[in-house]
Amino acid sequence: MSSGKIPLRSQIPAKYKWNNLAVYPSDEAWNEDYKSIDEMIVPLTKLKGKLNEGADIVVEAFKEKLEKLEVYAKVNHFIDKTDSVHLAIYDRIYIKFTEVASQTSWIRPELLSLPDDKLKEYRKFEGMQFWLRTYDEIIRYKTHTLSKEEEEILSLAGSALQTSADTYLLLTDADLKYGNVKDDEGNEVELSNGNYIKFLHSLNRDVRKGAWMAVYNAHIALKN
Repeated sequence: MSSGKIPLRSQIPAKYKWNNLAVYPSDEAWNEDYKSIDEMIVPLTKLKGKLNEGADIVVEAFKEKLEKLEVYAKVNHFIDKTDSVHLAIYDRIYIKFTEVASQTSWIRPELLSLPDDKLKEYRKFEGMQFWLRTYDEIIRYKTHTLSKEEEEILSLAGSALQTSADTYLLLTDADLKYGNVKDDEGNEVELSNGNYIKFLHSLNRDVRKGAWMAVYNAHIALKN
């Protein structure tokens, strides 16, 4: 178990972090794609009511997903949650995702309204192979999918429902400080979410208790 003060995320060598440059070479490149989101959605809305015409139409709808933009924003945010620049990027993409989710909420119910034999036929389409996981996930929820109108209402709530989770993660990963605790060798070690589990797995009861109490006290101090 390492001892001493935990380095800031900005001080950790790049080789130990996610390679965000494999997604976009820069924030500027990400921003260029971000600005084109609305243009990407226009041709997608023209597919509404046409998913029964063939598997190629379904594949075209899947292609307009925005995972690449999301991955870059999420990876940078989770590399260092104290980085205000990438927090802003993260917030922008999730606000935009709520808008896009509302505009594309028709895809799932329309696809699932197709007969089972057609859904099985679409799955065999060569161009579908890259999207099989996405396709199968949608099919799996067939019995739990609402109408187009109801799915649109749920999609509009996405940003609000995510806010509390994001706030908690920012609090625990960036703002809360647990202070120092003693490890198995009696060394003073700065406690964090990253090494907390190691302390809880210690064979020394006092070490486990010290770590647990440090986290508990940090949370209870915020009680109103």
